[in-house]
Amino acid sequence: MRRTSNRGQFQINTRLKKTFFPDSLPVPTASDILQSAGFKPTPMVCDYHHLLVEGDWPLQLKGSLYRIGPNPQFRPRGYYNPLMGDGMVHAFHIDQGRVAYRNRWVRTRQWQLEREAGRALFSTTGDPRQHDPSVLGVATNSVPIPIYCG
Repeated sequence: MRRTSNRGQFQINTRLKKTFFPDSLPVPTASDILQSAGFKPTPMVCDYHHLLVEGDWPLQLKGSLYRIGPNPQFRPRGYYNPLMGDGMVHAFHIDQGRVAYRNRWVRTRQWQLEREAGRALFSTTGDPRQHDPSVLGVATNSVPIPIYCG
């Protein structure tokens, strides 16, 4: 971490090479800011146990920061509503001056069916007529399947 001001703000320098899968990611358009800039989806699951840090964290700083939010695994069908789509849990763990990062998709029935198909099957508009014909009538209650993030 590199200290950027006297107020304790830090800038993370992860120096991580990310692999992107253009065919599986939503393509942001000018009218769809919900999939660009700070809202851009993370296309993969990561486990980085020791992020490279510039500077020093206070050794007594220990804890975790979790971020839970929308993260489509495939290009959405039609208009994208982040409240009706896939989600992801991100976690930063800080201990003994080290920082680790992990993330996982929230594995709902909808997520599993789309993962098996390799593409988006469900519309995020709430209108079942916009779903793929292969899943018409399939109930998706968006109840996550528990996963261990250790």
